[in-house]
Amino acid sequence: MSTQEPLWGWLVVASVHIAFLLWGGVIKSVGVLLPALSDMYACDVWILGWIIAAMCSANNIAAVLANVLNNLIGGRLTAVLSGVLAVSGLVLASLSSGVLQFGLSMILLTGPGFGAFGCICKITLGIYFNERLTLATSIALMGQPESLIVFSMFAQFLLETFGPRGNLLILGALTMHLVPCAMLLRPRQVSGHRQYPRRCYSAIDSTTSMKDSPVSQEPVALIGRLLDVNLLTKLDTWVLILSFTLFSFVNDAWMTFMVSNAISKGFDGYVATSFSLIAGCSAIVTSFLQGVMLSKGVVSNRLLSAVAAGMGSIALLINPVHKAFWSMSISVVLYGITLAVLMTTILCLAIEILGRDRIAGALGWMGLVSGSFRILLGFCTGLLYDVTGDYNATFVLLGSMIGLIIPILYSDTLVSMCRERIRPYKEKTALYLKPNWAPVPAQKQVVRVQPRNK
Repeated sequence: MSTQEPLWGWLVVASVHIAFLLWGGVIKSVGVLLPALSDMYACDVWILGWIIAAMCSANNIAAVLANVLNNLIGGRLTAVLSGVLAVSGLVLASLSSGVLQFGLSMILLTGPGFGAFGCICKITLGIYFNERLTLATSIALMGQPESLIVFSMFAQFLLETFGPRGNLLILGALTMHLVPCAMLLRPRQVSGHRQYPRRCYSAIDSTTSMKDSPVSQEPVALIGRLLDVNLLTKLDTWVLILSFTLFSFVNDAWMTFMVSNAISKGFDGYVATSFSLIAGCSAIVTSFLQGVMLSKGVVSNRLLSAVAAGMGSIALLINPVHKAFWSMSISVVLYGITLAVLMTTILCLAIEILGRDRIAGALGWMGLVSGSFRILLGFCTGLLYDVTGDYNATFVLLGSMIGLIIPILYSDTLVSMCRERIRPYKEKTALYLKPNWAPVPAQKQVVRVQPRNK
């Protein structure tokens, strides 16, 4: 961290913590409101499930826009506008008279607002911290596991007291805290003017076409620089993109359907929401422990991510056998550990592998791919419930998806091992196909000039 600003970085951590606390609270509250919203709008569960998935997709896709706006107008102003956008969506959703208006408000306003704000938060964390990046990231992203504790029973209380509309309106009032949090995300180095490199122009002669001129290539090159398209040519980038896509899809679906899943198994409302409290407590404890372990170098980010993905896969796959309180508690404790670890390690892996200069572009592409994936398959979780009548098939699907993160994390190692195994066969094939005869060098033909007859 910068020696000139020893305390401001921790103010940034506090702002990011509040932002992720509010975003997790929105997802958790909408999940608690799911049965009430289904009755109020007289629609199927899969429609609301797709709306929530599309909102989370817009949250991820907005990272691309946040990356571009960060380069054009700065991170702080982008964060302020994003906070206003998120508040507007929740207020309009509370006033909606149909499921279409509710969906448009959440998908077009609330999701992108939180998504752009979260992207700027992650970029700012990477700027301020170096050696204590893992610890700062663990504390900052702890806000989302903390929302499981704060908003699970709070949302149930608001639902029974004010109804679904009052719940959404109060969430909008709480989300207004994003604006002062955005004001704390000041850049590390503030300068009055940006210094742009001078461009050297060459004269266009008659042999130069307009296609080869720098003027015609400049818009394409500018878009490529803003989006950092070259990242897509690296295998490490795709490892991060696929890991983030699977984790974000599974996590948002789990936070949405976990309470409804417990209610479908016979638990009442407050007991079902207590499982969120248990998962949040386990995630908070894990966040502190992993921050210390990774900062001390006890374990690597990749190994810890693989172990956490395995634990989360087991916790979700055993959902059909849950009948008692203690078995559900063990499952949510395991998933709380997975949530705390993967939220931090995927971001730290991105900064560690790609560097701080390219983290903005990486977050943009990760959000774009994961958001597109969720738009295409987001309805599957709610549709499985409508078809089967319970959430067992949904949670088995989620457990299988998060288990795929383990081979993806080590795909570069697997590719290297395959290349090493193929190399001897390539050498043998090259020796077998090598000709035994040496090519005869071509002789120069000497042209003799006959003297003219006089």
